[in-house]
Amino acid sequence: SSSYTDIDCGNVILSSNVNKTNYIGNPSGDMIFRFTTSSPIRFRATTCSTQTMISTSLSLYDIYPPNITSSSSSSLTTDEDIDFGCSILFYDMIENSIDYWLVVQGSNNDNDEGIFELSISCSIVPTPQPSLSPTSVPTSIPTPKPTSLPTFAPTMVPTP
Repeated sequence: SSSYTDIDCGNVILSSNVNKTNYIGNPSGDMIFRFTTSSPIRFRATTCSTQTMISTSLSLYDIYPPNITSSSSSSLTTDEDIDFGCSILFYDMIENSIDYWLVVQGSNNDNDEGIFELSISCSIVPTPQPSLSPTSVPTSIPTPKPTSLPTFAPTMVPTP
């Protein structure tokens, strides 16, 4: 069996890093997930769930983790536990058709191994709007002057 699991947008996976090999990062076992983009997306992964039994750490790579040899190969992004031992990781995946590798492991230097629930969600990456330059600058239009109305002087009516 392969040493990774494919994931996709909308997946919720109950998994475990017990007895998994530690390739990178913290001393606990690494559970590796592969995600392949087909269009630019904002990727979000979280282990915040009542099903998560360990303190987790998430990290994202563009190299298959077992192939990372140099300690200088750093993750694209990482997230340690934010609160109650769970993690959230965000990343804007703007390149098409490449494999991203998500590693779930015990957080910090703990040898945390156990069950966790991983949820994946995706949204559209906000594209920067091009600055619109007007094609023609409108010339100033003269404001029409009000036509002067004739003023009527009151006629004096002679009193008898």
